[in-house]
Amino acid sequence: MAAKEALRRLQAGDAHMAVHPNCGTNFVTSGMLAGLAAWAVTVLSTQGERKRSAWEALPTAFTAATLALFVAQPLGHTLQEFVTTSPGARRAPGPGDAAPTGRRAGAFGGA
Repeated sequence: MAAKEALRRLQAGDAHMAVHPNCGTNFVTSGMLAGLAAWAVTVLSTQGERKRSAWEALPTAFTAATLALFVAQPLGHTLQEFVTTSPGARRAPGPGDAAPTGRRAGAFGGA
């Protein structure tokens, strides 16, 4: 019953229901930004005139990764809202429905 109600609300234009803080888009955005920030700081710190070892750059890399996580929160939400989700839901096939024509069942029995 709850799933049918959610589908009805999505189809009626309640689009914010399609966005969730635990969506993979948010996790990927956070991981990518934090990783890139830490990598960039480490690379930039170990090159040039003021060359430091990677161990000496570690506190700065942690700081950069933490700051990137703050930026990733609103960015991940925005990406999810405008890029990776769609409120235009259709009726999901039920257990008795046939697979769509032109497609074969997947390797694990799914449509």
